[in-house]
Amino acid sequence: MKKHIQWICIAFLTFGVVSLHAQNKHYTKAKECYEDGKYEKAFRRIEKAKQDKNQTKDPQTYLLESKILLGLNNLNPQEQTKKDAVKAAIKAKIKADNDQFVRDNQAHYDLISQINIDEALNFYHNKRYSKAIVLFKRSLELGEDSFALYMLAKSYLLNKSNRNALPLLDELVNKQYANFQNNNERPDFMADAFNIYTGTLFQKQLYDSAEFYLYMGLEMFPTDQAMLMRQKNVWYSRLGQIPLSYTLFDFLDKATQTYRFDSVFTFKKNGVYLMFISNNIKNGNKVAADSWLQKILIEKMDLALMNPTDQQKKQDFFLEKDSAIIYEKMLFYFGNFKEVEVQKVLFNKYKNAKFSSSSALALKHLEGLFPAEIVSSLYKDEIQSTKSKPLVKQRYIWYQELKSKGAKKPSDYEALLAINKEIRTSANSAIMKKDYADLLSEYWKQSVELEDFWKAFELGEIADRENVESRSDLWKYTIQADFKVNYFGSRVLLKTPASAPYGYSWNGSTENCNPGFLPDSILKKVSKRINYFRREAHLTNPIGLMENYNRACQWAALFYTANNNLTHKLSPDLTCYTRGGAQAARLGLLTQGVHTSIAVTEFMNDNNPSAGNRRWLLYPPTQFMGFGCTDNQSVLQCVEEKMTWDTSTYINKGVAWPPEGYSPSIFAFKYWSYSGYQDFTNASISMTHIESGEVMPCRIQEIKNGYGMPCLVWQPKDLIRKSNRDASYRVIITLKNSKTISYIVHLVKVEL
Repeated sequence: MKKHIQWICIAFLTFGVVSLHAQNKHYTKAKECYEDGKYEKAFRRIEKAKQDKNQTKDPQTYLLESKILLGLNNLNPQEQTKKDAVKAAIKAKIKADNDQFVRDNQAHYDLISQINIDEALNFYHNKRYSKAIVLFKRSLELGEDSFALYMLAKSYLLNKSNRNALPLLDELVNKQYANFQNNNERPDFMADAFNIYTGTLFQKQLYDSAEFYLYMGLEMFPTDQAMLMRQKNVWYSRLGQIPLSYTLFDFLDKATQTYRFDSVFTFKKNGVYLMFISNNIKNGNKVAADSWLQKILIEKMDLALMNPTDQQKKQDFFLEKDSAIIYEKMLFYFGNFKEVEVQKVLFNKYKNAKFSSSSALALKHLEGLFPAEIVSSLYKDEIQSTKSKPLVKQRYIWYQELKSKGAKKPSDYEALLAINKEIRTSANSAIMKKDYADLLSEYWKQSVELEDFWKAFELGEIADRENVESRSDLWKYTIQADFKVNYFGSRVLLKTPASAPYGYSWNGSTENCNPGFLPDSILKKVSKRINYFRREAHLTNPIGLMENYNRACQWAALFYTANNNLTHKLSPDLTCYTRGGAQAARLGLLTQGVHTSIAVTEFMNDNNPSAGNRRWLLYPPTQFMGFGCTDNQSVLQCVEEKMTWDTSTYINKGVAWPPEGYSPSIFAFKYWSYSGYQDFTNASISMTHIESGEVMPCRIQEIKNGYGMPCLVWQPKDLIRKSNRDASYRVIITLKNSKTISYIVHLVKVEL
């Protein structure tokens, strides 16, 4: 009996809805009318059925209402009717309060979901993303729908809500990838979903995650160009993170197989190949070097057989079908970098591959192909290793041909000067020395004409050591040209609108602590003037301006302008303070009343007995500086906190200003200086005007260390630069240990 009652209860709970239908004639009639296609009558009946409180509790009531509304819409399409159908279906789902109800009526809910999505898409395309989000979420409530999930995530992104979008995208791509693995399903919109997700990850610099999902996306859509491009960009970003190693090579090997003729990966991989080849040759690892050589030869020849385009050939220097030509190009590469040991090995392989081991034929061929400087180096190596007299004779003939050549290139002069030294003997010494002096003078003059002043100064110093007769005139020619091109050419006019030639106007403001910025055109002029003075002082390394240093200096200049003071220690309590600006101020040179490149001259002038600014500006090991200015304050960061270098050079050599040798007389500033690693305590100074023999009285300034190298600073009694005429002075510094430092300063009048 109990069991019988229990089954009756279960039946009532399960089928109670059906009994309600039977009791409500309006619901029954509505259903019959709906099935007969009489939607208007069905709608009136269902409205009456909803007046029954018991019937309104039944989800089937609203499900039927939704179906009737869709039928009405088919007869007379109206947006409101469709919306009402969606609302009724949602109410039915809510009343049922279980997922099984939706699954039992899946076909209808698919229709409702599609109507809802269409409405959501309409809002989406009209950029009403908040409304679209509500509707796409509703579709997901009606049932699982990957497209709705995809569009919801896109709507969140466009509504600036990445935090909501990313978890949805993560769920979507993982589900769809799993479906692809199991059923090989890949909806078209998923390519875009992967692109959106990986693009967002890439923007957030989450490169590992972006790469992980790109692998999944490209497995599903292997030809999708957007994903391929993004994967390439992710791999580009990784290039700088992997040090030179086998790991880097393996990564590049995979990248060049995926993107076969990509110029970035190819260039980097070629560099790794060449580095491995070079390192193994220098370390005597012949087997490893040969293995890497063979690997690059096979790869490049195989690629060359794939009929690359002319553009692809330009992007890969070593793309050739002939191994001999690849060796030839490697010889050229390592020759440019003066890698002598590597050249020897490659030249042997080259001559064996192309000229049956004949050095003479190989060198003769290269004479007309390579820059002369590289060929002269190859001649030297072969003659030293083979002692071949025919090669000596062949080189001499080539030397004479090169010497008689009309218009010579810098490489021709480098080769001629090198060979001249190598073939000079006691028998031909006088002739060869004259040839050398003539060639050196021609090369020096050409360097000035080409505005390669670093090379001109290098050649001038060689001419001084060789006592070349024409050196005085060439130095004056060089100094005059360098002044015109690099000093006068780097001027920036004060109080001139930025739109005018050579003009500058600060684009920042103290009112809102905007530091502004210096355009590249101005920074290039500042860099040019710094390097001008360093070159005149016979330093051999040009400096570069670093972007982050420039930015910090600009903040420091803003601080000084806003607070109208100059101090190396910025206070956080004052206006426009920043940590970067404070760092630049602590390590920088400061001046006021001038800006841009004229500030560099002010630092060199350095109207201070310590000459500290000048000493830092001419500090030999410095490689990078930074510069910033407003319209009346300038900051030059040229001090680096941690700097180690070989100081032994500057025990017997110093950095003088005005420098030893030739320099413009207008830069013979009030204070003269000589820096070097010496003890200048109790040193004495003697200055003599060479033309008249007049001794120039000098006042030695108090020695102050801590500004670059130790330095002796003195003030000649007469202000020499005012004369702006040629004059020469012998400077003799006598140290307390009686050691003397002697040099001659030639001041040259410069004119425009």
